[in-house]
Amino acid sequence: MRLANGKHMMRLFTVLILFFITISCKKNNQTSIVPGDYAGIFTRISGTKDSSGAIRMNFSGDRFSGTGDIPGFPGICEGSFRIDGDSIGFGNDCMVPEDYKNSTILYGEYRQNIHGDSVIFSRTIGDFVYEADFYRLKKQ
Repeated sequence: MRLANGKHMMRLFTVLILFFITISCKKNNQTSIVPGDYAGIFTRISGTKDSSGAIRMNFSGDRFSGTGDIPGFPGICEGSFRIDGDSIGFGNDCMVPEDYKNSTILYGEYRQNIHGDSVIFSRTIGDFVYEADFYRLKKQ
């Protein structure tokens, strides 16, 4: 009886392992942005203060352009982008300040999440004071 019980436990253990492997493999594998026009919201979180504004962006090939409803917030302008796994890097053709990480210029490395027709770019800024930028876009 003890052997049968051990086999049952081993089979249960194997099924549980396979279940967790299957769940962990169901990740969003979409790594490219569908070309076209997008609209959404930019949010800068700085401490306990949030600032948001409507934005529009266009992606075509490895190029982007965009604007915000509030002039300069964020500074999107136009430039190139490259995707590497779950990160996206933006090179902005417009003037980028030396201290760009503390500005709202779309420049540098961001984490990306692409899900269907929605795209989110985010980055955290600073080591001691928590600041974060979020670009939430939906294809139009």
